[in-house]
Amino acid sequence: MARGSEVARVLRRPDPATGEPGGRLIIAGLYVEAQRTPLHAVARVLHAGTAQGIIAHCERLAADAGLAVTVSREPGPALQALVLVVEHKTGL
Repeated sequence: MARGSEVARVLRRPDPATGEPGGRLIIAGLYVEAQRTPLHAVARVLHAGTAQGIIAHCERLAADAGLAVTVSREPGPALQALVLVVEHKTGL
């Protein structure tokens, strides 16, 4: 993820007066997890880490910039992709 402050700078903030949502940065496929055991080792080598480590790093960058990260997993037959949604925290 780009520096959190740069992401925060370009994302539109939610407008509490109108209820308009703010901007979102959606990162899809940053990490792909294997559903089947033989693919786990391959995925780990390709990504040089674990999904939790990558998510934690993105969350730290986002938190430092006042942003929130929501993580979902999109399943496929053999792999599932992580999808991160980054946006301004509500009430800030």
